Amino acid sequence: MFSPNAEKTHHADEDAILFGYWDIRGLGQAIRHVLEYTGLQYDEHRYSFGEKFDGREHWLREKFTLGLDFPNLPYIKTGDVKLTQSFAILRFLARRTGLFPETEEGQQRVDLAEQQVNDIIWHCVRVCYNKNYNNHLKEEYIGQFLGTRCREFNDFLDERNFVAGDQLTYVDFIVWEMFDQHRTLWPEYEKMYAPFLRLGAYLQRIEALPKFARYIQSDNEMSSYGGPKMPAPKPLVG
Repeated sequence: MFSPNAEKTHHADEDAILFGYWDIRGLGQAIRHVLEYTGLQYDEHRYSFGEKFDGREHWLREKFTLGLDFPNLPYIKTGDVKLTQSFAILRFLARRTGLFPETEEGQQRVDLAEQQVNDIIWHCVRVCYNKNYNNHLKEEYIGQFLGTRCREFNDFLDERNFVAGDQLTYVDFIVWEMFDQHRTLWPEYEKMYAPFLRLGAYLQRIEALPKFARYIQSDNEMSSYGGPKMPAPKPLVG
């Protein structure tokens, strides 16, 4: 469930999780994926991001009234638990639902993939929100993404079904979301993962998870990458 226009919904169950985030994919989408896949009961409080990041008034009015130790978005509240920071939230949900790594090797691989994806996401953000964004910057970034990032993940996965091995964990939803955001941002590269057979098979494996497949094909799936749409690249001259 979610609440449009930042209106809070009524909890049918007092133990339901209240999840708050902007009305974009951004750092909240992997949390949505885990909530939907695990079937945890939750209500979503969406705050308007605005066309030019100018819709923050509602969030700013509430920010310091929610009892959060470090007020920020995303957040969750359930019982006595009040958390911010997307990775802290994901780990909490994973421990509750069996999506936390069960072995030391699995934990190491999950930790590594989590931080690697975070680096890629913020590199992408810096490119997309660069006021001088153009085709040259795009091509340079995509070249590095395909030539290095995708190749490294393809090798990292090797013959494993999931990041941790045979166990599905919360980080698989983080990894899938990052790669899906890239093909959503640049649909002209819709076959960008074709050369990376293991990576491509991995993404399809995640997409085929029945409960997850139903969610990403539903009307509730957020379609925008995040925030004000970046300007169309201007043709380079000369």
